[in-house]
Amino acid sequence: MWPLIVKDMMQNAKALLLFYISALSLPTAYYLIKSPQSDSSGFVGVTFSYVVFGAPILFAVWFIGQEKVKGTFRFLKILPISGMRVILAKSLTSLCLCLILMNFILLVIPLLLRISGIPMSISAPRMVLWLNLATIFFISLNTLVFTALDHKIATQISIFCMMAVGLGAAIAGKLLAPLLAPHGYGFGKLTGLFKNEPGILYFIGFLILIFSAAMIRLAGRILERAEWPDLEES
Repeated sequence: MWPLIVKDMMQNAKALLLFYISALSLPTAYYLIKSPQSDSSGFVGVTFSYVVFGAPILFAVWFIGQEKVKGTFRFLKILPISGMRVILAKSLTSLCLCLILMNFILLVIPLLLRISGIPMSISAPRMVLWLNLATIFFISLNTLVFTALDHKIATQISIFCMMAVGLGAAIAGKLLAPLLAPHGYGFGKLTGLFKNEPGILYFIGFLILIFSAAMIRLAGRILERAEWPDLEES
């Protein structure tokens, strides 16, 4: 499995380096330009959009989509390794790269800025945990989609879903907040409910991990049962 992980990283080394540089630079630049105060909500928002939503799609394109385009998935079937281990190796590569990057952005960069004399609040541990869980979920989802479908269709579906979720959340916040606020309902009350009922949060987090593992397992099954022509795309 380790040779597969090294192969994916070496094969996409330049793209990964450029992505890491941009992912470290954009949230920091946004914070310094937009809101150089202690409030880091914009910084976290850019990180969420770029790493939690964007990175899983990019990594699925590089690690799975490009394998189909180049036809190298066929040769992986010849090797004495199961399709499940191939998908597991690619999933672990994506997870490690994404989680290390995101936690560095959320925890280390604010600390470095504070040491430099720039005021910035450190991300709350619970929020960091949920962003990690969201990253695991989206990586698993994109791994399944790109394994099961043509990479062009998979890319379109992933980007459309990402835009739909973001647009839906923005519209819901703008339209529903003014209607619910007079009746005492709002985001603050919802988060307060979760804080008072930590069991709900743990249960949701457990479900995310279960669904993520199930999606990776299903992707491995699909690769194992795929016929030779299905492993190559024009």
